[in-house]
Amino acid sequence: MLDLLTEETVDTQKSTIIYNDSSKLEHELFSDLVNNEYLFNYYYSNKKIDITETWPDDSDYSFYPHIDDIAEDLINNPKKYKDIIVRVPSNYIYSSSSCRGGFDRTEDLLTNGGYETSTSTLRIKDINGKERGFVSANCPTLNGFIRWHFKGKKVIGFTIVKNMGNHRFIMKKRANGGKITEYLIKLHPHECSSVQTLSEMICIESDSHHTDGQQQRGQTEDQKAYSGYKSKKQEYIDLVNFLKDLQIDYCNLLKRQNLLIDPNKTPSVTSISHFNGGINSGAFAKYGYNNVHLAFETAREIAMHDEQKESLLSISHSAVMCFCNLFHYFASEIGGQDPLMAKEQLKYFLITTFTTKRSSWSPVMQLKELSQTGSQKDYNVINAIKFLRELNEFYIERVPTKTGKRRKNGFGMDNIAIKSFFNSIADPLQRNYAISESKMSF
Repeated sequence: MLDLLTEETVDTQKSTIIYNDSSKLEHELFSDLVNNEYLFNYYYSNKKIDITETWPDDSDYSFYPHIDDIAEDLINNPKKYKDIIVRVPSNYIYSSSSCRGGFDRTEDLLTNGGYETSTSTLRIKDINGKERGFVSANCPTLNGFIRWHFKGKKVIGFTIVKNMGNHRFIMKKRANGGKITEYLIKLHPHECSSVQTLSEMICIESDSHHTDGQQQRGQTEDQKAYSGYKSKKQEYIDLVNFLKDLQIDYCNLLKRQNLLIDPNKTPSVTSISHFNGGINSGAFAKYGYNNVHLAFETAREIAMHDEQKESLLSISHSAVMCFCNLFHYFASEIGGQDPLMAKEQLKYFLITTFTTKRSSWSPVMQLKELSQTGSQKDYNVINAIKFLRELNEFYIERVPTKTGKRRKNGFGMDNIAIKSFFNSIADPLQRNYAISESKMSF
């Protein structure tokens, strides 16, 4: 529960039909909802920031109906309205919080710089050198839903749930010195059914939230993951089930959905890029489901090992991608040729590399060492530099010939898999660099 340090800006007048209580964060009827006015007041009160400063606000919504003007008609004729555009006071507006089983990361704006970013936008200067403030042409109409309140089967009221426009909400209030202000919102009434579940409403609301987010470059990867999962997009459901099977989290998504056996001892991957398109696309399609699963599984075992404590149970996305490539080129059939080694042999090599000291004075390699850099972005360049020489030695010592004898030579540059591995590096200069660093040559 968040507590306000001051209640000077809290509105005390409430509609009897439209639920609004900005004196508290939570909603009495819907467990996932938080009040946006309360969050705004809490943030600035807690930061002890004076918000009486104002900026220009060129919006004029006076020719649109106020939600209070049609509220009674809405509840008396709930099936009459499909979509409506109305003026709504800021203290009436709620959001479905991902911290409470919803889909919108509204509360995260308190800590991820969202409030600061919104204020910075108001300070952008126009051609005359003056701060622009809130420009309605640059801030589209908010979008939201109407959730009905029932007594039996009779509609007795409703709640307004905003599913798009967190930053726009902050900007307009900030421009008006933190006072209660009006927003133009396009509202979509939910089906007028007393048996519609909260889960169904969240799914419908998050679907359009996710679609909107896909079209906005400002929405982050983790925000898309939350909204995609809550709106039951199959690709995100598949990904969450995949991570659940491995007991690997991503940005607390699985933790918040109570899908982890031991949340305090569960590693988290730093990114889901290449994996969030579903199990039939992206990295899954390129490397194969089993290789991707093995890559994550191997990374998890390494991250959980005592020698990796400094990583704080964090799994580098680059490490997983490097492992995917290694399992693909070294432990899979390439060009009709049998794998250079079994998948379990490669997994053993990787786990040993990251958990065993090579000498008493040198630490073991950390997963974060496989991260991409400005000059080194190709995963197989990283693999060649970090692993290839040792992997070649491992191949000679630990991978017997078909007759069971110890090998005398390594893979060699004429091997189909090795050729494919180096040819996957598109940049010729980087390819030559990788060959040179691995001490191998054609």
